[in-house]
Amino acid sequence: MTSETAQQKIMSDYASKWTFYSDFGDEIKRIIEILINKEKYNILDITERPKSTDSLQKKISSKYYESLDEIYDLAAARVTTYFESDVNLVVSILRNNFIVDEANSVDESKLLDPQAFGYRSVHLILSFSEKLANFPGNEKYKGEKFEVQVRSALQHAWAEIEHDLGYKKFSHVPKQFRRRFAGISGLLEMADNEFCRLRVDIEQYVQDVKQKINSPGASAEINLPSLRVFYENSRMMGRFLSETAKRLPVEGKRESATIFPGFVDFFLSAGIETTSELDVKARDASPIIEALLDHWLKLSEDGPNIPRTWGIGYFFLVLYVLWEKKEYDPALKYFRKNAIFNDNASRLRAAQWLFEFKPA
Repeated sequence: MTSETAQQKIMSDYASKWTFYSDFGDEIKRIIEILINKEKYNILDITERPKSTDSLQKKISSKYYESLDEIYDLAAARVTTYFESDVNLVVSILRNNFIVDEANSVDESKLLDPQAFGYRSVHLILSFSEKLANFPGNEKYKGEKFEVQVRSALQHAWAEIEHDLGYKKFSHVPKQFRRRFAGISGLLEMADNEFCRLRVDIEQYVQDVKQKINSPGASAEINLPSLRVFYENSRMMGRFLSETAKRLPVEGKRESATIFPGFVDFFLSAGIETTSELDVKARDASPIIEALLDHWLKLSEDGPNIPRTWGIGYFFLVLYVLWEKKEYDPALKYFRKNAIFNDNASRLRAAQWLFEFKPA
């Protein structure tokens, strides 16, 4: 336990440097975000914080410290990943870009008894590399240590619940509840592992669908992964898109596309259940799609509300399917659900206009 005099000195020094550690945390988060985005990893969250005064008081009351310099988590960040398998990827990024204090860093999962429940997270004590410390404005952080915790979403859930209940050791739990605690911990760990396996299986499914798309007689069911793969890889869809691009060029990158779930719902509701059936529709629509789009775009001076994002080529195929069916209810439902127009009168007028189209 830290002496009373040392505690007072540490708390006083921290109060005078609190703004420094708050700004330090912001910079730590900013750099970690840049490093992770550079690798194009998809994570759940990055948070940062300066240590609260209450937390610091508890820390120095329970362990011995001579000065503020001996406490390494005054500025800290937490990276939460969706999948447990991504934890090591993030840890690798941090190790490759910061100086690691190995003596004070720890992987909690490796310390956990295999037969016990408990907290699993990687804690790294880091400092800026020479390169990072030499960035303009970062000179003041040179040699300063900080903590980064890396954990999966389910590990984070357990940590938060464990903290709320106050049981960090198996021996602290009343005996009649230990089996239940261990069971819940095991279920979360199994779920973490199963989510990782599920992601691998979905990635393999996408590769299998890619091989099927252009193979004679092969097909895949319509779902979100298959619809994306078909859009990118179908030769027929490629020809169809080259026609539509002449009338309505697409803006934005692939990553910006958020409209595919609506297309899945529409095609399934229209009875188009496989990629081979979708291929037939694209083939049928191709000869007249330019004329259909010209007709559609004349609907108003401003034009309908069509987001020109990557993947919007499916919208043109939707128009063809609606025109082919000439049924008002599906057309109005689609326009309303996808905010193509802002009021029912405009949606009805759009459906009438669409159904009036006559190819040459």
